[in-house]
Amino acid sequence: MKNKMKKLICTLIALALLCGAAFAETIYVTISDGAGELQLAYTATEVTDADGDGALTVYDALYCAHEQYFEGGAAAGFAAEDQGYGPSLTKLWGIDNGGSFGYCVDNASCLNLADPVTEGAHVQAYAYQDLENWSDAFSYFSAGDGGKLTLIQQGHDADWNVVETPVAGAKITLNGEDTGLVTDESGSVILETPAEPGVYTVSARYDGAVLVPPVYVFTVHEAE
Repeated sequence: MKNKMKKLICTLIALALLCGAAFAETIYVTISDGAGELQLAYTATEVTDADGDGALTVYDALYCAHEQYFEGGAAAGFAAEDQGYGPSLTKLWGIDNGGSFGYCVDNASCLNLADPVTEGAHVQAYAYQDLENWSDAFSYFSAGDGGKLTLIQQGHDADWNVVETPVAGAKITLNGEDTGLVTDESGSVILETPAEPGVYTVSARYDGAVLVPPVYVFTVHEAE
């Protein structure tokens, strides 16, 4: 009887540990504000089941990102409510703009904040810059070999299918500073590796449309 009880206790402990591990994942979070400035850029965030619904979701990722990185935590900077089609943002990074926000997981638009996330996912959330026409276009970098980055802009066709097009003429920034690089007709640039060790954030500015700031982060290590 004692042996059976010990086995049961060990099994319960193992299950508890397994469940705990399943509900604590590293998610990378990017947040941009209503001025088109990056507040978080592919920032590693330990995400737990903040709302207790038994799953890890976009809500949890953004909530935990505010808890860890926003002054005053999620209570000060983050809010969401169910508006009839699932939970949606009502405040992001302290911005309350009437619900004009967008969010994606791995460059794909979300249905709502209940969309699932898994280990290593990239959650991007942004406050709209254009509060009249909501013309903000989501954009991202596709990385190739030899430092090649291609800037892609997402839009929709007449049937609301997602259409992706390269962005030509965008100005590339590195850690917020202009590099002098401009994307070519295919939306591409070749980025040279900086000499100084450190973490570098690549983004872009574009005069032809209101772009959600794209982000590409890389690290230059010290030479051995």
